[in-house]
Amino acid sequence: MKTNLIIVGILCSTILMGGCSKSDDTTETVTTTNTTSKNVGGTSTTKGDMTKTKYSVSNFIDLTASLPMDVEITFVEENRTEVTIECDAAIADKYTVKQNGTSIDITKKDGVKEIKTKNKTTAHITVKTLSAIKGLGASTIKFKNKLKREDLTLTLDEASSLTGDIEINMFVFDGKGASDTTVKGDSRKVTTTLDQGAVLNFNGNTEILKSTLSGASTFSLKGSSKAQTFNATLKGASTFNAIGVMTTDEFTVKADGSSTVMAEDLEIKKLDCICTTGSSVYVGKTTEIETKVTEASKLNYRGEPKFTKKESDITSTIEKSLL
Repeated sequence: MKTNLIIVGILCSTILMGGCSKSDDTTETVTTTNTTSKNVGGTSTTKGDMTKTKYSVSNFIDLTASLPMDVEITFVEENRTEVTIECDAAIADKYTVKQNGTSIDITKKDGVKEIKTKNKTTAHITVKTLSAIKGLGASTIKFKNKLKREDLTLTLDEASSLTGDIEINMFVFDGKGASDTTVKGDSRKVTTTLDQGAVLNFNGNTEILKSTLSGASTFSLKGSSKAQTFNATLKGASTFNAIGVMTTDEFTVKADGSSTVMAEDLEIKKLDCICTTGSSVYVGKTTEIETKVTEASKLNYRGEPKFTKKESDITSTIEKSLL
């Protein structure tokens, strides 16, 4: 009886110890919920001194490019996502693609301070659609074909640039850091914020526009349509251009700090204009004007408008164009 008890004890101890240990050649898999970005794996092929690395990304709709490289985006009908970086073979291991849910970031690997290259680095993107695009670190982004969707948010900074054709219902743009953006196409509603010398050229038509500019930034709208409302707020020597034969029911302008509004071909039903501190506003044929112009500023208009409010100080002018 005593011998049986000893054997049972040894067996129990062995089972308990076995439950707490693992073999040296066994891989333990732990499933966790990760809310941070992960480096995405890829496969590389090298030809000459150039390497192409195709990254195993899953579906994404938000894209960030954080490095001085060309980013070429092709939009496709099918639900397909591909990211390939083409660069000098000597620096291919310095790049990475990080993914966090439906967002990816094309960037350098952790610990890499800078990437020096004599040849152009290009990221080739294939995707069905994108809802948000961010360009940083002097990246150059180009659409290979037109992006069509309900809404799009573009963010450009750090001397980055973007060019592309769009067909968007609601377009939101945030540019600063001497970024340079040109988009072509129509959007029912456009909202822009520009600072620090940013430039946005919007070549197309819109019904509702709200543009805020500061820090010597420039927004140019080139179209030929009838709009409901334009709203432009400028300060810090910024410039708003409306180019082309357009009409709008309402145009609200607040220009400050030596800013300029050039909209001489814009036909306006009602203009509400506050112009101050050395700023200038030039508008086309206008039906009704409410304005206050002070501190060495100028409002120049066309047509025979009805003034519902007309205020200026001795240093400023409100005058009809001679052209």
